Amino acid sequence: MKKSIFIILVSALITLFSSDIFAETSLVRSENNGIGIFPDLADFTLHEETTVSDDFTDIRINEAIWPFSGKESKSSKQVKLKSTRKAFFLSLLLPGLGEAYVGSKRSFIFLGIEAFSWWMYISNTGKGNDLEDDYERYADKYWNYFDTTSSSGEELNYNYWEWLKHEFTITGDIGPEDYDEINKHIEEKTKFGGESSVHTLPSTKTQQYFEMIGKYDQFVFGWEDIEDSELNPSLTDNGYKENTANIKSPLRSKYMKIRGDSNDKLSAGQQGIQLMLINRILSAISAGRLAYKHNKKLDSDMSMVRIQFVQKHIIDNKVPMLMLTKRF
Repeated sequence: MKKSIFIILVSALITLFSSDIFAETSLVRSENNGIGIFPDLADFTLHEETTVSDDFTDIRINEAIWPFSGKESKSSKQVKLKSTRKAFFLSLLLPGLGEAYVGSKRSFIFLGIEAFSWWMYISNTGKGNDLEDDYERYADKYWNYFDTTSSSGEELNYNYWEWLKHEFTITGDIGPEDYDEINKHIEEKTKFGGESSVHTLPSTKTQQYFEMIGKYDQFVFGWEDIEDSELNPSLTDNGYKENTANIKSPLRSKYMKIRGDSNDKLSAGQQGIQLMLINRILSAISAGRLAYKHNKKLDSDMSMVRIQFVQKHIIDNKVPMLMLTKRF
C-alpha cells in the first residue's frame, strides 16, 4: 500500500514539472489501475482544464490528444498567447482588426467608427467641392472687374476697376490687367497716412481671389446688383464716393452664403480625417492593452497550483492522497 502511494505521488510530481517541456500533460487511468503519463503534443497549445471528481477513479481528460492521433480534436479549446505588437499594428492599419485578433467584441465599435469617418469625409468633401464650383461660377457671372455688361446683357454703370481708378487716382498707361503696376501704385498711395486696409486683387482666380471679392467691402462695386435704386438710393448721387460699407448687394450676400456652406462641408470632411486618425490611435492602444491583459490572465491561470484530497481504490481499500495540479 505504501509503495502504491509513493508511486502515485511521484507520478504527480513528474506531471507537475514536465509541463515546461510539453504544453500540457494529461493524467489518464491505465488498465492495471496505475497512473500513466501521456504528453499532449498538439503544437504545445493549452486545452480545457482536466476535471477531477471526489473519487480519483473518475479523473478524466476532456478530449485527450494522443501523440500519434494524426489530428487534433475539433472540440479541443485552444488558448494561445497574443502578440501585443501585432495587435497594435493591426488596429493601426485598420481599427478593430487588432481587437478581433485578440478576440474582443470591441472590434465592432472601432470598425463602426472607421466606416462612419470615411462616410463623413467622402460625403462632406464631395458636397463641399460641388458648392465650391457653384460659388466660383456664381462669381464669374455676377462680379465684374472691368466688364461694362451685366449677366443679362445690360450696360453697367459701375465695376470694380472704375472704383479703383477713382479711389487711388490711377491714370496714365496703367490698365486693369497690369496687376503689378496697380499694386505698386496702391502701395505708394497708402504708404503715408492712406488707407490701411486695402487689399490687392490677385492676378489669377485663386482661392484668395474668391475669398476677397465677397469678404471685403472694397470689392462691393463689382457686384452688378448695386445699381438697383431701391437698394442703394444714395449711390446715384454719390457715385464712387459712396462709402463701400453702406452699399447693399443681395448677390454678394448669397455668394457668401454659398461659399460659407462650401467651407463648412470641406471642414467637416477634414474632421472625418481627424476622426480616422484618432480612432486608429485609440484602437491600436486598446488592442495592445487587450493583448497584454489576455497574456497576463493566461499566465496567471497557467501558474495556478491546485491542491486536492482524493481517494484511490487500491485493492479493496480507499487510500486518501494529496494531489497537486499545475497548468502550464
